[in-house]
Amino acid sequence: MPIRGGYPGPESAYTSEDWRIMQAAYHRATALLGHGPALGKNADRLAREVMRLYNLGYRDIEALAFAAANIENNRRDQDKTSAASA
Repeated sequence: MPIRGGYPGPESAYTSEDWRIMQAAYHRATALLGHGPALGKNADRLAREVMRLYNLGYRDIEALAFAAANIENNRRDQDKTSAASA
């Protein structure tokens, strides 16, 4: 579900500007993680994290991207630890 624009409408909870910020933060987060926008199975997880943080009040693209990338890094480390102990 990587974040794409075009969702705003009468039923949308987000404005066009909201989507623009989330999309820019998502792309910045993928760059911080050293990947392109397609992260495979983790793309949806990262997009959902960007949206969750946005809903918590993050509006600065850099801060939002950094926080989402940091959380994704922690989750990846946790995934590796879980896989190694299995």
